[in-house]
Order: sequence, then structure tokens, then C-alpha cells
Amino acid sequence: MRIGENKFVCDGCLKEVEGGSRHFSVIVQGMASFNGTLDGAENTEDVKEAISKLVEKLRKISSSGAVEEVYVENYYDLCRLCYKKFIDDPLKVLHEKDDNK
Repeated sequence: MRIGENKFVCDGCLKEVEGGSRHFSVIVQGMASFNGTLDGAENTEDVKEAISKLVEKLRKISSSGAVEEVYVENYYDLCRLCYKKFIDDPLKVLHEKDDNK
């Protein structure tokens, strides 16, 4: 996170990174993927019905909520140490949550 013209705070450890020091910008994008099938859709009528249900569901949520259902993009500024930790195991935070169940 930029806090001045030449200063950043690492989004990982929250330490200030002075201007001239190496830091890294990380962009994480999440996109919905489609496996090519609709649950329970075996023929054209089933596909139409599934699409109608999806459209009705989307009508009930806000446009920003609909976008978040299919695409999210986050930006992070990381110091060298946090960047290395992230690159070595980008899903570590997910593994830690699973371990605490």
C-alpha cells in the first residue's frame, strides 16, 4: 500500500518499505470457470431451464455482487521477504485454515 511518493507499507507484514528498496506488486485474479456442462441439463429444454434459473438468480443480486461471482482482482505490495514467502507457497493461507478445522 502506497503511503507517500516513495514509501510503501507491505501488505503482508505491514512494515514500511522505504523508497529505493525493492518491493513487489502482486496481482491476484480469480475468474469463474465453466466445465461445459449444466447440472441436470440433458437436452435443449433442460439447458434453457438452467439458464433461466441462473438469470433469475442474478436478478436477485446487485451488479457488483454478480461481478464478484465471476471475477475478482486484488493488488498487493509486498516487501522482498513477504514476496518470497508468497511465491514459495501462494496457497499457504488456505492450508492453514484447513489445519484449524
